[in-house]
Parts: sequence; structure tokens; C-alpha cells
Amino acid sequence: MKRIVIFISLILCLVLNGCKSEETPINVNFKNQTIMGGKTHTLTVVYAEDKRIRDKYTDILVKSDQENLTLNFAKELDSSKTINIENSGQWYSLTKLYDPSFSLTTFAKAQTTTYVFTSNKEANLKFKVIGGDLNESENFQTLTNIFTVSKEFDMKAEKISQNT
Repeated sequence: MKRIVIFISLILCLVLNGCKSEETPINVNFKNQTIMGGKTHTLTVVYAEDKRIRDKYTDILVKSDQENLTLNFAKELDSSKTINIENSGQWYSLTKLYDPSFSLTTFAKAQTTTYVFTSNKEANLKFKVIGGDLNESENFQTLTNIFTVSKEFDMKAEKISQNT
């Protein structure tokens, strides 16, 4: 009888462990809204409300498969800024690339944002959104206890001719 109880307990533990859900919610999604034949690429970052992480801070990360990639990036209704991704395969803070005097925001204040950009050459870009606790030192902000709140989003950036 003891063997049966131990066996059932072991099976129950394995089943409950296997059914454990993700600890970190996926509550940020990306949308590629580039129009075929358009002169720019358009990416929208959509934040969903989640009370569990509303007081945590957020940042958007980007990486490229190309070295020395130059992008002319603009947030909706904002002027375009040139950003450079020097090393391929390395994650960069899009927030910091776009505005070096950046200030990270909480999920509670994060809003759906559309970015419009052009590229100096063809590249495969990856985007993801992270969250964490804010660590502030003299004029510098970083995230600690980092967790990912989106799936990696792949987007192909093509060099768009300015003559068309």
C-alpha cells in the first residue's frame, strides 16, 4: 500500500511540475505595419495592461545581423534621429540609441508606440521588450532583475532607395 501511495505522489508531483505556467507574462507584442512598396518601415509596439508588473520599468531592445548598421528612426509624430548598431548579434537599448539622455518608464506609463525607420543596408533585425527594477546611478539608468515580456520579433529591413 505504501508503494502505491508513494507512486501516486510521485506521479502527481511530476504532473503538477509539468503544468506550471510561465512566471513572466508575455504582455508586449510587435506589429510590422510596413506598406509594400513604401519608402519606410513601420513597427508598432503594443503594451497590454498587467497589474503584476505595472510598477516595473521597461526597455525595448534591438539587434541586427549586420555590422555598422545605420537606421534613421522616428517615433510617431517625432523628428527622425540617426542611430547606429555597431556590432551584429549584440542587444542594444533602443531607448538609449534613440535618446542618449533617456529616461526609462514603468509599464503603467508605457504606451503603444509606432516607430518609422529606414536603413542604410539590408539587415535582419530582432526586437524584444524587457522589464526589471530601476537602478539609478549618477546620470545613468539600468535595469536589474531583468525578465522578458515579449517574444523576439524578427523584421527584415531593406535598403530603401530615396529616388522612388
